[in-house]
Amino acid sequence: MVIQGDNNMNEQIRAQPFNGIRAIQAHLDQRARIEDYVNGKLQEPLNVPTTCHAECLMAKWLHGEGGIHCTDKNLLDSVCKSCEVFLQAAEQAVVLASIGKTEMAKAALQVGQRYSEASEEFQQNLAELHLSHVWPDSTLA
Repeated sequence: MVIQGDNNMNEQIRAQPFNGIRAIQAHLDQRARIEDYVNGKLQEPLNVPTTCHAECLMAKWLHGEGGIHCTDKNLLDSVCKSCEVFLQAAEQAVVLASIGKTEMAKAALQVGQRYSEASEEFQQNLAELHLSHVWPDSTLA
């Protein structure tokens, strides 16, 4: 998930407790931008990386001080993998739209397709991470 911020914000994100509500909202915002692009409502090209991205605040948190304190490494792995699957599906839809295959791109976004399923799984993993009780200080809000 590419959530970008300035350097000051980046350092704060790395040290803060995880906030799943904000992470899910950022994902939904990203999803809206992708869907707007595919549906022709957004003209500027989108850059959708398919792996953890250096500018992604979620990745910075997961690989920084915040993620270090999570003891459920399987859950963190699930968050990362579901994010990557979503980003790959999103990239496919964006590429199809950018080469003029709009109907195929729109079909790729439909419920039941990889894009929608991956988004749901990613959100579910974010919610589970938010609700988990594996944090030393239990302050997740």
